[in-house]
Amino acid sequence: MNSLKLNQKLKIVPKNIGNALAGTICELSEDGFTVILDKMDSKIKKELVDITVSDENYLLNFSLKIDKIDENKLYFKNPRDIKVVQRRQYPRVEADLPVNIIDSAEGTVEGKITNISGGGLQLDAPKKFLIGSIINTEFKLFTQKTIKTAVEILRVNINQQKTFLSGMFKSISNTDKIAIIQMCFKKQIESKQLRDFSTQKNDNREDKK
Repeated sequence: MNSLKLNQKLKIVPKNIGNALAGTICELSEDGFTVILDKMDSKIKKELVDITVSDENYLLNFSLKIDKIDENKLYFKNPRDIKVVQRRQYPRVEADLPVNIIDSAEGTVEGKITNISGGGLQLDAPKKFLIGSIINTEFKLFTQKTIKTAVEILRVNINQQKTFLSGMFKSISNTDKIAIIQMCFKKQIESKQLRDFSTQKNDNREDKK
């Protein structure tokens, strides 16, 4: 398995996208790999977790069940299905998430996130902000994890009396970014499964004619 390498840094996140565990791959074999955690969490158990490996040029994302726990080491079997994305090509998904925009002039105003990725988001905002301005936002993912991050406005689009702001994250924790990326991966997989199911149903109808 040449996708994973010794000494690679990774993040391990439970399925409910709680606190991420940081670690390093310390052993590789034909059957699996071992991760030594920077800090052990007593709540961790043998369960299915999301794993994201960050390299200079790409991100790897996959889900695995923890095979064994030994002090601060976690043992896994090799993943069968690894999602690979270029580091600057974060998956982007449509969203409908309430967001609080902290405005220094007017206080907190409410908006809506219309799409999101690991690199930034688009907002349906109640007011216009200048390109280049930085706003503070707070919102919850579909998993109910709260994200707080600053966003630099890169583009403003006014359409049918609505103001859409597109921006990139300027200050976001590694844990929050990975939570967003993993959520986007899941939404993409769910969308693909729905499309495949719909296509299969249509094919079955054609066969019955």
